Amino acid sequence: MVAGVMVAGVILAGIIIFFWHRGPHLPSAQTPQAAGTFISENQLVFAGYKTPEAALESAFWALVTGDLDAFIASVPPNEQAETKKENPSSKRFKSEAKTGEFSGLKGVEIMARKNVSADKVELKFEMIDKNETNLVIFPAVKIGEEWKFNLKAGHDYATNWDNSGEVVTFAN
Repeated sequence: MVAGVMVAGVILAGIIIFFWHRGPHLPSAQTPQAAGTFISENQLVFAGYKTPEAALESAFWALVTGDLDAFIASVPPNEQAETKKENPSSKRFKSEAKTGEFSGLKGVEIMARKNVSADKVELKFEMIDKNETNLVIFPAVKIGEEWKFNLKAGHDYATNWDNSGEVVTFAN
């Protein structure tokens, strides 16, 4: 009887450790939209982090749906604590999705990718909201098998960005 209790305890401990180490609950990844096509706000999906383009779509999906776990998972580990500190409440993050800065987002279109190295890229994308259209550059890094965005290093597009490096154009 004691051996059975010990085995059950070990199994239970293993299950707890497995789920504890899995981290935040993220939805199952869906097929990302094709780069170079306009992705309206209601077409955005959680596409996972296997490619830079899927990671960007997932980050915007998290912003418009208010999924704080998915948004935090979109940034490198060294930025996650600060991102969580800036967004301490899932409820508040979800509320901001409805009324905040990205509540007027109409959609995004990934225009190009600059391959900086095997584990670093920059994505040029157009972000369209109810008031304006912006061309933006966001750097991404590959960590393990996933791509993450350095949110603090994003910047507006400069016309000379396309003139250097290995640029793959998806749309004009």
